[in-house]
Amino acid sequence: MIRARLSNFVIVLCGLLVAYTLLVNFPSADAVNRYGGQSLLWVVLVSVTLVFGVLLTEGEFGIAHVVGITAFLTITPVAQPLLLWAIAIGSIIGGILLVGRQELALRRRATIRTAGSVVLICARLTLSLFAAGEVYDLLEGTRPLRPPVAVNFEPLVAFAVFYIGLYLVIYLLEAYIEYRSIRRLLRENWLLLGALLVIPLPFGMISAVVISLTPSSLYIFSIGVLLATIGLYRFSRARHQLKTQLDEQQSLTAVSQALQSDLNLDSLLYAVYNQVLQLLHPNQFVTALYEQHTQRLRFPLVMENGQAVNNYSEDIEGTLLGRVLRQQLPLLVNPDGSNPHAHSWLGVPLLARGHLLGAIAVRSDDPQRLFSADDKRLLMTVATSASVAIDNAQLYEKQSLRATKMTALTRALPLLTGTLSLDVVQQTIVAAANDMLQADGVALYVPSEDEKLPMQLVASTGLTQVDEMLSPDEIVKREGKASYTGLDLVINNQRLGGLAFFFDEGHAYDEEDIPVSLTFAAQAAQAIYNAQKYTTTDRALEQQVRQVTETRDRLQVILDTMTEGILMIDPDGLVAMANPRVDLIGLRAEDLLGNKLDVLLEKPNLEMAVRMGFASDQKVRDLLKTLRAPESWPKIDTLSYTIEAEGEERYVERNIILVQGAGGETLGMMLVFSDETEARELMQMRSDLSNMIVHDLRSPLSAVTTGLKLMRDIVPQDSPLRPTVVSTTETSQRAIRKMLVRVDSLLDISRLDSGVLSLETQPTDVATLADSICIELSPLAQELEVTLTTDIGEETPALDADPDKVERVLQNLVDNALKFCPSGGNVMIRAHEPEKDATGERFVRIDVTDSGPGIPDEEKLRLFDRYAQIKGRRGRRRGSGLGLTFCRLVVEAHGGRIWIEDNPGGGSIFAFTLPVAEANEVDKVS
Repeated sequence: MIRARLSNFVIVLCGLLVAYTLLVNFPSADAVNRYGGQSLLWVVLVSVTLVFGVLLTEGEFGIAHVVGITAFLTITPVAQPLLLWAIAIGSIIGGILLVGRQELALRRRATIRTAGSVVLICARLTLSLFAAGEVYDLLEGTRPLRPPVAVNFEPLVAFAVFYIGLYLVIYLLEAYIEYRSIRRLLRENWLLLGALLVIPLPFGMISAVVISLTPSSLYIFSIGVLLATIGLYRFSRARHQLKTQLDEQQSLTAVSQALQSDLNLDSLLYAVYNQVLQLLHPNQFVTALYEQHTQRLRFPLVMENGQAVNNYSEDIEGTLLGRVLRQQLPLLVNPDGSNPHAHSWLGVPLLARGHLLGAIAVRSDDPQRLFSADDKRLLMTVATSASVAIDNAQLYEKQSLRATKMTALTRALPLLTGTLSLDVVQQTIVAAANDMLQADGVALYVPSEDEKLPMQLVASTGLTQVDEMLSPDEIVKREGKASYTGLDLVINNQRLGGLAFFFDEGHAYDEEDIPVSLTFAAQAAQAIYNAQKYTTTDRALEQQVRQVTETRDRLQVILDTMTEGILMIDPDGLVAMANPRVDLIGLRAEDLLGNKLDVLLEKPNLEMAVRMGFASDQKVRDLLKTLRAPESWPKIDTLSYTIEAEGEERYVERNIILVQGAGGETLGMMLVFSDETEARELMQMRSDLSNMIVHDLRSPLSAVTTGLKLMRDIVPQDSPLRPTVVSTTETSQRAIRKMLVRVDSLLDISRLDSGVLSLETQPTDVATLADSICIELSPLAQELEVTLTTDIGEETPALDADPDKVERVLQNLVDNALKFCPSGGNVMIRAHEPEKDATGERFVRIDVTDSGPGIPDEEKLRLFDRYAQIKGRRGRRRGSGLGLTFCRLVVEAHGGRIWIEDNPGGGSIFAFTLPVAEANEVDKVS
């Protein structure tokens, strides 16, 4: 109100000042006769420069002031009144033309001009020229302006400053009265305004000098002004069109980016509204979306003059919006004489994936702002991008709703199975069902004990008037619900009840709800069934608890009576189990149970790591870390160690076992400690006894051998008893030699086990060793009627071996083969070509084959153990069970290996490998 009064006051004041100025400066008849034609030219130039102004952010600004300055400096003071009247008339004509012009093609809000605008335009040109002219004359400036111009420098500067200043002030008053933003006008157009005000001044002054010297150049000046005006006019409009297109592209880009970056429907619609507001400046914005499953049209966003309109509804029958939705085509309606609509209306459809999503409609109530075909194109472009985004948002919303239902279902399942109370189960069912299908009310019905009433209501939510006798149809009437949906609860073909979902508005059942609903119904039926069977189940559970307790007690008895110490540690490092026999490693079960292993390691008096057989506390902690990641659990070999416990040294054997549940989950690790002290002592005693027997037997056997040799030597060559004595002594010496071999084997086995015996390796010829064995055992083979042969090629390389030990290995294997080979059989010593192992070292494989009964697979590994023999099988001679053990230890001491295979022709193959001697070592020997 204050602004309107102030505006009216300024308009009236400016009009009075203009009228007073013109009346005071009424032109004389002589001036009209002399300068009448020239004055008409000034009228035309002022009108044209006003009408064809340069576009600003709001409004226009022409170079009409240059016409006034040039005209003022080219006439004599006598013609000044006529000039003022010409400027006033030209400004009035130009102002009227501006008021009547509308440039809809520019798609910008037109400046609101009235008769007051014409008055201010006239005042801007007339009063500015009159006041500046008075200042120029007061400073004694000459007119018309002629060289030298320098003598009029100060009057010209004062004239220009005063003219431009007053001109600009009145222009800003004009903008204020026309409701344009002065701050925005100066902020966005200060450079352009300065250029339009200042740059033409030198041109006007120079033109005034030229016109004063050559009056005919006035027409050239006029043509120049007209061309400059038209050029600036066209340039400013082209610039505005380009800027408008750029702004539109930026807005459309912003719309696309905003729509692509957000899947929230409300945010998307607000983003669309903001961009449409910047592009079209509508008074009303309406978004209508069509819901496929409900067959309804809703209005999620309606904006009226910048304010959101809630609960908006519109009957689309016979309306413009309904026409857009039916035809699925854009529609533009502008007011005209035959159209009753007093506003401009534009609507476009929202289409995506070949189906209709809805429509966007805008309305402008400003007669100065009517929508155009370009606006329709712009809105259609926005709608195209918005359709895809809205379609994606609806799909996302649909998936989110489905995820919400699935989450509600997932959350409900443990609740249904978490109790066996029937009342709690029923209340849980209705609450979960309400969350799952987002109904406005849910009722649970179960079979009634009353035969007259088939079903009764036992639980509900979202309902006010609840009665167990009410049917779903009666609830719809009492509660004012629009509809309801039923769901049966069935298990094992037995109907346990039903759920009724009530809705305040029409609700179409979504097909995607069916799997969720059926799953929930099955779980709800199962929960009711379980609750009804609670008593039986509870008794069964009590029985199971008793059985578990008894099993636990029996397990504890077993653990307490075990001779091994047991420690069970869970993945958290807690000692979950410890039996009393952990005292064999100096620990007490009561000190360990329920404690963290990390805490126990920190107690120095326990010496926990050492007593469990670990080198340090860190080794224990590293093993616990591995227990928490059992996929990297290493193979832990049995460990034997000694420990001081109860004042005596004990030998302990420790085994670590990873304990896993039936489902493969890690339950912990079990440490089993066995007391091996007695076993070690027995082993030591046996070893000592063996050594004693060996040492005690060697001397007598050696003496017997010497006696037999002496007996053979003292019998004369011609004695008839000599053949008998020689045969007898050779047989006896062979038996004693075999006995010495066994004694030496027993001694060597003990030395190899203890690491005392060392090998004296040298390049050894396999063929020589084989021949030696054959010569020595040939008499035995002949006696047993067994063929003894060798198959060793000349190309077989020398071995890097202890010849004495290897010879005894061959002797044991051949002797063993002869013992089990039947009459007519054969035994062979065979060597293969050398081969490389994984490390690149070369080995020769040597086989001792026989045609005996063979060896069962389960006995092939055990035979190399000490004193091991095949049960139920005896050879022609008894053995000690030490020969094969000796063979294994000697071969392994050389870095080779020994094993047993089946002979394809029947019988067995005892194979072993020995390393090949290096070439330089063979050269040294040779």
